[in-house]
Amino acid sequence: MKNCFYLLILFVFTMVSCNNNKTETVEENSKCEQQCSEQKNQVVDCIMSRRSIRAYKPEQIKDEELKTILECAINAPSARNSQPWEVRVMQNKDAIENLNKEVIADMIEKRPEAKERFADENASVFFHAPTLLVVAYDTTQYWGQSDCGMLVQNVLLAAESMNIGSCAVGCCREYINSPKAADFVKSLNLPENYVVYLTVTLGYKDENPDAKPRDDKKVAYME
Repeated sequence: MKNCFYLLILFVFTMVSCNNNKTETVEENSKCEQQCSEQKNQVVDCIMSRRSIRAYKPEQIKDEELKTILECAINAPSARNSQPWEVRVMQNKDAIENLNKEVIADMIEKRPEAKERFADENASVFFHAPTLLVVAYDTTQYWGQSDCGMLVQNVLLAAESMNIGSCAVGCCREYINSPKAADFVKSLNLPENYVVYLTVTLGYKDENPDAKPRDDKKVAYME
């Protein structure tokens, strides 16, 4: 009889212990789901708060911040994981300014109306950003430009998550991919068949622009 009593006590204790463990597991799962939900919301917030920044503070971004941005960049998806990109980082102020002057001169030569736009001798297509990324793609890869587009988007969002300003700049591509810029392209040391796709400015924000209207009619559901 005593043995039965002891077995009953042991059974009750085991059941209580199991229920406690289940409760703890449920609470842990609930906490994990909440954290995941918060992370998802942070991603959405980052997407919705991102702006193209065209005014930067002069100080350089931190090395660890740049490293994180670049790691996010190369973790972009690509067709069959082809990774058809090359990224070059420019942080030499004089080198960026020299490229800026060459781009502006080329634009004015080809489009005289651009002269008014760049009348200010302090004008910069790179907005005096302290860091400039040059993104190139493999022209032998059919989806090369699309893949680089996703890489650039990762750069923009990673930067925004750290409150670092960014702007994708494409107006320089025509000059960089022309014979005039042969020396500059040589300095990039790109593999064969690679051409420049975009440049991206990075730096601490010196402006806080409002969001521009978005046309939700561009999205339609099909029956």
